[in-house]
Amino acid sequence: MAALNESKKLWDDAHDAAGKRAAVLALLGAKLGLPASANVNESFSSLGGNSFVAMQTIGAVRSLLGVAVPIFELLTKTFGDFADSVVAKSCGDVRHTANEWVALVDESHTFGKVAALKAPTFVFFPQAGSSPKQYAPLFTELKKRCSIGRYLFIQPPGRDARVDEPSVTDTTTCITQCAEALKPYLVGPASMEGPVIFIGDSWGAIAAFATAHELFACCGFAPDHMLVSGNASPAVTSTHMGLGSFSSKPMNELSDADLVDFLKASGVEDDKQLDKELLHAFRADCELYENYTRPANLPPLPSKLYVMRGKDDDVVSSSEVCGWIDEFDCEEAKFVRVPNATHHVHEEQPGGVADHIMSFVGLSALKEMKEVRPAANSPAKKKGATLAPPMPFVRGVDPKALQSFREGNLLYRMGAAFGSKGQLSDLPECLPSPAEDTGGSYGIDSIRATRDTPPREHSVSPY
Repeated sequence: MAALNESKKLWDDAHDAAGKRAAVLALLGAKLGLPASANVNESFSSLGGNSFVAMQTIGAVRSLLGVAVPIFELLTKTFGDFADSVVAKSCGDVRHTANEWVALVDESHTFGKVAALKAPTFVFFPQAGSSPKQYAPLFTELKKRCSIGRYLFIQPPGRDARVDEPSVTDTTTCITQCAEALKPYLVGPASMEGPVIFIGDSWGAIAAFATAHELFACCGFAPDHMLVSGNASPAVTSTHMGLGSFSSKPMNELSDADLVDFLKASGVEDDKQLDKELLHAFRADCELYENYTRPANLPPLPSKLYVMRGKDDDVVSSSEVCGWIDEFDCEEAKFVRVPNATHHVHEEQPGGVADHIMSFVGLSALKEMKEVRPAANSPAKKKGATLAPPMPFVRGVDPKALQSFREGNLLYRMGAAFGSKGQLSDLPECLPSPAEDTGGSYGIDSIRATRDTPPREHSVSPY
């Protein structure tokens, strides 16, 4: 306790950002039982911290320093980056405040290096009672495979960084606010041209589905791909009370002890995690689930569907999820069971789930690319192009075909779902004039996974 009080004193006495940063690192060291301040290059996950300790640490940051920071940031950032985030939020120097429905993990520094690459957008809807922290392990794995993606997380009120706000229990209000918060990123000026993937788990699956319909009705937008897990189909959900098939009683007849029984049945083993904050948020989301009714004459969504279920899920049965296929207008849908996973498949098998997502969307591992610049004295540099002209042994081919070959070959070497290694001998011959610029541009026109491109096959057996 003395160490925590000392970190608070450091924070209160700090005159600049560096002093506040040192105070945050001291608090992390004290809370995590480290011999000194936290090392800026280490991370919470590298030290083996669990989600309960993370919640306690975030609570200390909020109570001692007066700054509300999502648990997700502690779970996914180095201690140095986390401290910088706390300091920035304390100064109001943040792009997105804590009391908003959407949290954006900003990857703009990567987009600038591959401006021509159409990066995918992932939108995550958390399970009942949870927040973006649920997807921290999956996000970490996806980042390894797709560092150029844009990652958006729905963060409901009443928990985590928004714990001081009242929870929403009206389903229409919840879905409307989610859709309005997502619009700028999906159909507004900040939207990207790459594929959009909605990922929803448990109640989040219904929230993702309903939000997609809200966007489709108001502005004609639908995600390219929809991944749902841990929840019955919308039609079956409409017949359920708040705890689904686990209990036929309405939420107003269930005690906190009943909720604890359900959470333990779903796989929560640590009683320390079943605090009042979690139970309050969980109850609110279960009320949203209970109040959801699938609208009549709902049109099918023009999105590819992927239904995932932990093989040992004792909460949602296989038969309850089959109805999802009727909600989508797609030529094919994937149903997979993930081994060694219960109802919490995203936390228990994040690497496997990340592989499934990349395969389903039709993307291979897309890593950050380094800019390739021509030499200062090259002809391409003088002409304002970004790639040198072809060497003599390929000067006898059509320049447009050659440029297409270059781009496809680059995509192939990146491991993308599009492009191929190709053969120079297949290119049509066309001798360009000496004055013709055959350099072209070193750009990749698109890596968009459209609904006309089937996802790659994987080894997990479908239902």
